[in-house]
Amino acid sequence: MRKILVIILTLLTAVVWADDRRADEIVGCLAEKFRAMKSYGADFEIEVGDQTSKGRFVVSDGRYYMTIGTAEAYGDTKLRREVDNVRREVVVDVVMPQSHVMLENPVRAFDYVDKDYRPELVSENEEETVVKLHPSEGSHSMQWYVVTLTLDKELTPREICYESEGDESIRVRLLRVTAGDEGFKTYEAKNYKGYEIIDFR
Repeated sequence: MRKILVIILTLLTAVVWADDRRADEIVGCLAEKFRAMKSYGADFEIEVGDQTSKGRFVVSDGRYYMTIGTAEAYGDTKLRREVDNVRREVVVDVVMPQSHVMLENPVRAFDYVDKDYRPELVSENEEETVVKLHPSEGSHSMQWYVVTLTLDKELTPREICYESEGDESIRVRLLRVTAGDEGFKTYEAKNYKGYEIIDFR
């Protein structure tokens, strides 16, 4: 009986090790795929609680432009400008380079997955792959404790769920991911003449 238990434990360990290796391969491929693109864009749908909004972001050479409903956001390596076209306000703040939440810093959309997280393969079949990311010890991503990625058969991300310790979650569904900078815009103050500027720098 003891020998049988040892054999079972050995087999289970081998399966877990193979899954871990496969998870590492998947997130490595995902990260390299996005690092290889100097520019890319995505149409998305964001769900927070019972509220759902649609938007789009475009990343180009370390900068980004994003829309969510009527709101806009412009970002580069230093500053983020959020434009509320209803209230006619522009909020200026510093960029959080350590943030892994796509809508806070889409430039880092997936380049963190093979560095700051320990991947766990949840499931994989011909249609989709699900990988759960747990923050590595000492990483700067402790605000969001678990990130669950759902990828299609081409390993293109289709859904990202950010979960925090307090049961708060943000779910982002990527409706379309494209290479290139179609629709990219840079911030020009003249386009927001008369808007109130709120500067938190």
